[in-house]
Amino acid sequence: MPLHHCFLQDNDPKHFSKYLKAWFRQQRINVLEWLSHSPDSNLLENLWELLDKKIRTKPYGNKEELFNVLKEAWLNFDLTITMKMIQ
Repeated sequence: MPLHHCFLQDNDPKHFSKYLKAWFRQQRINVLEWLSHSPDSNLLENLWELLDKKIRTKPYGNKEELFNVLKEAWLNFDLTITMKMIQ
């Protein structure tokens, strides 16, 4: 990793084990610790949460139906929401 760069990850235990901390130290990778579940750490997580809320009311019985529900929600997603998330 180039000098003066920092790896960003949240402080969620499932992402930050003792083994991983040691590996980052051995590789001399600077890690910027962040709050767990910080809305700023991953915009895609916010998008998935919004998508999840949209499909919770839709019935599905198997993987194929779930895929179709997700696809429909994705294709009808309001892009102005995503644009506000990245500004």
